Amino acid sequence: MDIKQAKTIIIRILQECKIILLEYILTKKVLWLALASLPFSLYFISTAVPNFYVSAVILPTDTEPQTASKIETLASVFTSSAKEGGSKNAKFISSAKSSDTAKALWDKWALTLFNGDPKNKDVDKIPQRHSVVQRTTAWLVGYDLPEYLTYLDLQSYIRSSIRFTIDFNAFEIDVRTYSSNVDLTIEFLDDVIMAADSVAKKQQIIKSEVLIKTLKRDITNAKNSSIIGIFSEKINNEYYKIATLDNDLPYYITYIDRPRSSPYPISPNVLAIIFSNLIIFIFIGVGINFWKKNKDDIW
Repeated sequence: MDIKQAKTIIIRILQECKIILLEYILTKKVLWLALASLPFSLYFISTAVPNFYVSAVILPTDTEPQTASKIETLASVFTSSAKEGGSKNAKFISSAKSSDTAKALWDKWALTLFNGDPKNKDVDKIPQRHSVVQRTTAWLVGYDLPEYLTYLDLQSYIRSSIRFTIDFNAFEIDVRTYSSNVDLTIEFLDDVIMAADSVAKKQQIIKSEVLIKTLKRDITNAKNSSIIGIFSEKINNEYYKIATLDNDLPYYITYIDRPRSSPYPISPNVLAIIFSNLIIFIFIGVGINFWKKNKDDIW
């Protein structure tokens, strides 16, 4: 292809674009539809419920209730801090998503989050709503659907609505969610964090109690003095851990920033709504013009 042929093709493309621009885009119909998109967007914006970003930043506690072990190596001294931070983050997040945490929060939050009947005051009598597809499937397959909500539904709600992001450099955890009811969500997020920590503490106490029982059983059969010394030290360590856990102080985490809301809503995005509706209405106008001018050829 020489320069003359390329120039001819470019000129033809420009002519076609001019025809499309004048006959399909720059028309009164498209202009009126573009103007009509503005009140439509304003109505959509005015009826939308604003959602705010609610977040908290927490950090695993830098000390754990235990004594130094005689078998600790020099390498573990330098790596234990990072490993402990990562381990505590994983344990805390797992605790926050667990059914035990949902069970601890159920009595306080079930009616607030799920109850649609103001006359109902029983957390165990909140009706379970099922879709038509779920009801039809249950009828065809032959199984019963649950009648009432349980703490497992609260667990699913926590898992789906709250996000946990770990900063692997500082080991901070960003806990975030989105809501239109800011005050309620701030309180709920704080309760989830504290309940998760409390549940983790209780699980650790149970673990320590079982370990003490096992070590006491095995130490009576031990003959080696070194083994007896290590077992005794571990038993004392677990007793110390239980003593420090049996209080209301945080175990896995401490707050850096308590739950708070962003000053501005993240949705609706006013500019995005106006621009997207403008584009949609323009395309509708172009489509109508194209149909009117080419309907005989199409059919």
